Amino acid sequence: MTASQQSAQTPLRRLTEAQVEQYQRCGYIKNLSVIDASKISTLQATFEELAARLPDSTDINQVNLWHKYSRTFYDLSRHPAILDYVEDLIGPDFSSGPVNFS
Repeated sequence: MTASQQSAQTPLRRLTEAQVEQYQRCGYIKNLSVIDASKISTLQATFEELAARLPDSTDINQVNLWHKYSRTFYDLSRHPAILDYVEDLIGPDFSSGPVNFS
């Protein structure tokens, strides 16, 4: 679906047409505003606390379901800005899969 088709169905909430087109072309968009800078340290500390519980041999990129073990990451997975960005890309009918940090 092109950005024009998506926006014709549902108006874009946060992304520009150019950002949607970049996602379709490259598979990613970067530097999106989601979290206030003052909250980054809390997310980093929560991540480090959970990661420290894992065995040393664990590949952190293979760990998922963080949102089931941390209210902080659960709330992040339901953040309105993130949901709006996803909706702009794939439409309003979606559900969350496993959350990981790859």
